[in-house]
Amino acid sequence: MIHKKMLLTMLLGIIAYMFLDVSVLFVGIIFSIATAMTAFSVDEKKSIQLLLSSLPYTRKEIVSSKYLSLIMYTLFYIIIIFIAKYAIHQKPLEWKQLFFIISAVMLIASFMYPFSYKYKSQYLFTVTIFVFGAYFLAIKLFIPNLNDLIREYVVNLLAFANVPILVVIAIVILVIYSVSWMLSIKIYENKVF
Repeated sequence: MIHKKMLLTMLLGIIAYMFLDVSVLFVGIIFSIATAMTAFSVDEKKSIQLLLSSLPYTRKEIVSSKYLSLIMYTLFYIIIIFIAKYAIHQKPLEWKQLFFIISAVMLIASFMYPFSYKYKSQYLFTVTIFVFGAYFLAIKLFIPNLNDLIREYVVNLLAFANVPILVVIAIVILVIYSVSWMLSIKIYENKVF
């Protein structure tokens, strides 16, 4: 279970980012993934694993709770972002931004969860550090305006995406998320503690 102090810290962080006018897409994605992976890493502790094994839950139910919790965390943060953005900037959260946050979080988690079940989330942390290092190196040496290019691409995607395209994207992401869910169940059921 996520600690109340961590949740309060995250809420204060979101409000601070809203005052700084940081992209709601960035805030929603980062906070949702960070909360989900923090909960995941807490559950990896030996004492928690023993507790989970002693409870009358199947491994399938334990994995399913992670995938459902991710959606709940994301919706929780979207509600907070919506309220904070409206209170601070008097602008509502656009539905395409909402769609993008949920889609990106589900897609990222679709790769992070099976990896974390197969190995450990600490290895994912190492990989994440390496990827960010490579990203910053690419910005420094090869593509200095990479952040601007990504921002422009996302703005264009949100501006030109129509409902049929978004429905196709949603279906593809739901399929990937479902396959990831089933893969994580298979990995966790075969895991020996």
